[in-house]
Amino acid sequence: DITPSPVTLAPSQSTTFSGVLTWDDGTQSSPGISWTATGGSISSAGVYRAGSVAGNYRVIGKVIGGKRADTVAVTVAASPIVAVTVTPTAAK
Repeated sequence: DITPSPVTLAPSQSTTFSGVLTWDDGTQSSPGISWTATGGSISSAGVYRAGSVAGNYRVIGKVIGGKRADTVAVTVAASPIVAVTVTPTAAK
């Protein structure tokens, strides 16, 4: 399993993903994971940085040397408008 899941971020915001394998007997281990992302960027340590374009993306974690993988949905939400400036300030 990959955590956190799912994720909503603002453009350029970051979060760190981690992964855990759960075995048939219920025990868990933290394997080495190879990370990829369909949008934004992700480091080998699982630090994801959202891109500048709003949309729906995925982060995929694959166990290094294994066949197991998991996917997390990432939504990059558009940044809200915080101010509008009109010029000139007075009509002539």
